[in-house]
Amino acid sequence: MSYAKKQAYKKSKLKAQEEINGAKFSMFRHDVFNSKEYYSLSPIAVKLLVDAMAIYNRLNNGDLSFAFSIMKDRGWKSETTLRKAIKELLDANFLILSRQGGRNNRPNLYALSFYKINDCLNKDGFSKIDIKPTKKAPDDWKNALKN
Repeated sequence: MSYAKKQAYKKSKLKAQEEINGAKFSMFRHDVFNSKEYYSLSPIAVKLLVDAMAIYNRLNNGDLSFAFSIMKDRGWKSETTLRKAIKELLDANFLILSRQGGRNNRPNLYALSFYKINDCLNKDGFSKIDIKPTKKAPDDWKNALKN
């Protein structure tokens, strides 16, 4: 990329940030948002999906935790309702279980199937997750209604 193109890109990026008051935002793919699979989700599953996208930062897909202690601050009032929403998103293949929790008080970790799965490393450089990172989104949700 030429210097002029880099400068133009940088300028357009700054302008875009100005337009949204410097706030972070989440990109929601239109093929997901406009799919029968998405339309079939319950309101609680949609809320969890939106919360998951708010937690996702393009570098942590696979390291998403929905522990009730964290999700209470996001407005979740019932652990049972949260578990039902997680199960529904897993069954619909919008979420992938990336690490089974339990031992040593470790939480389950999840990935959104419509974004690539990241290499989630702990502070010692070891993987936090039990699945392999991907170069592109697995898109497992596309097959949910076929099963």
